[in-house]
Amino acid sequence: KLNELSHIKDYLNRADAFASTKSYEEALIELQKVLELDNSNREALTRKSQIDEILSKINKTIKELEEQETKAEEKNEYDLAMVICNKLIDSDIKNVKKWTVRFQSIKAQKDNLDKIKKEVNRINKEVEDATSNNDWEKVIKLCQSGINIQQNAVFEEKLKNAKDKLQKLLIQAKIAKIQEQIIEA
Repeated sequence: KLNELSHIKDYLNRADAFASTKSYEEALIELQKVLELDNSNREALTRKSQIDEILSKINKTIKELEEQETKAEEKNEYDLAMVICNKLIDSDIKNVKKWTVRFQSIKAQKDNLDKIKKEVNRINKEVEDATSNNDWEKVIKLCQSGINIQQNAVFEEKLKNAKDKLQKLLIQAKIAKIQEQIIEA
């Protein structure tokens, strides 16, 4: 009996040590050892109940954070998704690697989107310059280039307008050439 009490005390001390480092699963294992020796041990039952409540709250928080992260990523709110991933790394100790990999993936997506936005903005500026110079062939090439990078209704509209303007210029040039030929004849 004395030996059992010594083991119970050791198990409870180890359970406390695990719980203090948030190693709740290991703490529960130690508490289960106590309950196997004394299934009505109040200290073990109380601590087990407290840890079960803590784990329940953690799991609820993790689930909420996972939902928030998914929504943020779906909306391309990458900065918010990365902040949530960091919270998940802190909260979901069992899945630190999963959330670290997810963070890196989101960061790569954000960097790629930023690169695309920068390129689209550059092309858009060049389109504006070419439009003000009535360089419709250049506008067409730039808009096609922009559409190849990212489907974009603005580029599609500018492309259509540039094609129309170029077509009108070509028709005017043909008319002028015919008029010239008539005058020469």
